[in-house]
Amino acid sequence: MSKLLLCLVLLILPYGVVAATQDECKVEGYVVGFFNGVANTRSQAQDGLDKLKSTIGINSYNSEDVDYQLFYNDSRIDEEGRYVLGDLAETFDQRTNELDDIVGNRWEAFWDIVNGRSSSSIIDRIVSIIPSFAEFVVSVVNSTMNELITQFLNSLVSIFGGTANPAEVRMRHNLINDSYTWLGKKLIYVAHSQGNLWVNESYNYVSAQEGYDNGSLAVVHIAPASPTLNGDYVLSSSDIVINGLQFTGIGSVALPNVLVPLSSSDPSGHTLVESYLTDSGTRSMIRNQINAAFSRVAKPELEDHLYKITYQYSQNFLQQHKTPEYDFVDNKKDRDYCDEWVNGYSCFEYITSGGGTGYNNKLDPASGVKALMFKNKKSATKHDVTIETCKDIDEVGSFLFGDFANPKQLKGPLDITKSIKVVDRFDDTWLEFDQDISPAKANSLISCAGFGNFIELIASQEHYSEDEKNALKRLKLNGNYVLAAETFDSVCLLH
Repeated sequence: MSKLLLCLVLLILPYGVVAATQDECKVEGYVVGFFNGVANTRSQAQDGLDKLKSTIGINSYNSEDVDYQLFYNDSRIDEEGRYVLGDLAETFDQRTNELDDIVGNRWEAFWDIVNGRSSSSIIDRIVSIIPSFAEFVVSVVNSTMNELITQFLNSLVSIFGGTANPAEVRMRHNLINDSYTWLGKKLIYVAHSQGNLWVNESYNYVSAQEGYDNGSLAVVHIAPASPTLNGDYVLSSSDIVINGLQFTGIGSVALPNVLVPLSSSDPSGHTLVESYLTDSGTRSMIRNQINAAFSRVAKPELEDHLYKITYQYSQNFLQQHKTPEYDFVDNKKDRDYCDEWVNGYSCFEYITSGGGTGYNNKLDPASGVKALMFKNKKSATKHDVTIETCKDIDEVGSFLFGDFANPKQLKGPLDITKSIKVVDRFDDTWLEFDQDISPAKANSLISCAGFGNFIELIASQEHYSEDEKNALKRLKLNGNYVLAAETFDSVCLLH
């Protein structure tokens, strides 16, 4: 009567893993993201993106699809303009952080007050509610007063019912960034006005993502209120909103780089659609800079699979064994695998066979296992198994992958060896080990009548809070996954 010998080897490593369906892991495609300015409703921001898309005129590039995405900066606006106060408080905080880095103690209120649509200026809206507000702001130009300004604005927001919630905007932007960087998209971000403050945050966030440190993200700034530029920019000589910031000193904003005549349709010279996408000079510059960004952005350093598991077999191993089989055998969120034992051993079925036909044992997946898609490419002595699922991975987050080879005979020479290497899509190696099951190396036991391994692949989204997970569902985004792989156990079936 044959029996099973369980050899448990446990190697614990940090992080987590991911999965997908056919072509889900393929690293290709471009995304143009648009960051709107202050005091834009969602429909106005979407209109800006639509006009930008028609100006660019690119739906595919290098035979790869181009998607367009709105990174919306919320503006709650009622008839009296009271909710726009939240945007002002938010902009004070953002711009002060950047100015502290660039020009030390300088601070100006000009941008925060006059930025907005020329047909309905923000300062007029606020003054219509609190007449003394205009005099208060004009008198405050020192950065040391920023905390007072922010507190004042937030108090106004509280009084009039608006809610400044930059944390929610930041969370939403980060989730969009996570979803695109996980898919390996080449990113071209375009920002207008206050959106340049938000695009700089996304630039820093994406640049820190694994695989995105090789120029896979480009930024084009339009009418940048930000003193920090992470790419090309377009600033009209007629933009009195941004150019007015020059009075605060060199370094507050970039210098204008295109001459544009004053227009009666937009006296501020600042709005995206009426000025920058209408004037032929600025429109041409924007198109040329975005075209240059398309030619410049590189494919991120990601592989077209979730994992690659390489099994290297010696010639003697393959001569003495039937073709190895591979399968997912279990998955559980709490990583308590294979509790439904089969003939004394989990995830494995032992089958007797008579005569000289050898053995015919097999992997036995647990009931209801949610398997990830995988492919097996074979060469002379090597089998490369690639895990092909990268989106919508089950929240169990932990998957047990097994291999097993039945013997053709139980006797033979030494050098019955096998090695396993597990590498994720970022080319990070999680496991790499050798095994020798030659008779003289197997603790003086006879050779295995069947040999295999189980490896735990982890694809977790536990790094997201419940609010973030709910936002992913609401926004229909995939997010990203934390990857890791661990050895689970080995099995040697003895005769």
